[in-house]
Amino acid sequence: MDHVGVDDRRGLDALLHHLIQGGHEKIGFFGYCPQISWSRSRLAAWIEGMLRLDLSFDRRDIVPVSLE
Repeated sequence: MDHVGVDDRRGLDALLHHLIQGGHEKIGFFGYCPQISWSRSRLAAWIEGMLRLDLSFDRRDIVPVSLE
């Protein structure tokens, strides 16, 4: 499984490029939890990467998780 470490921007860019090279066209974000700062940071990096690569997405592509 690929994963992203501390550098969210570079990590998400690398992950998005890896998925695109693998033929993926619709890429979502799993793990958004607004109470956790690193989750918000990774979501922001995902959105930024998607925009930079001119990939379409909407809020339904974001899968939230709960602390409970």
